[in-house]
Amino acid sequence: MKLKNLFLQFAVAVAAVFALSACEDKPETAGEKLDSMIESTKDAAEDASDKAKEMTKEACEQANEELETKMDC
Repeated sequence: MKLKNLFLQFAVAVAAVFALSACEDKPETAGEKLDSMIESTKDAAEDASDKAKEMTKEACEQANEELETKMDC
């Protein structure tokens, strides 16, 4: 159940990143629009990757505590 909650938080974070990236100044030409879209996608993917790594580490640490194990996180 807690892992499901972590993944829900991850999904909300990704949606927020995409929403915030849409609030920037709008480019004028097609090339600028394409560059902007690529940059936004790259930034969102990087943020999502960082969040996923953080959530995975938290889940591993929580599992270690609950199961009283010593897995490498």
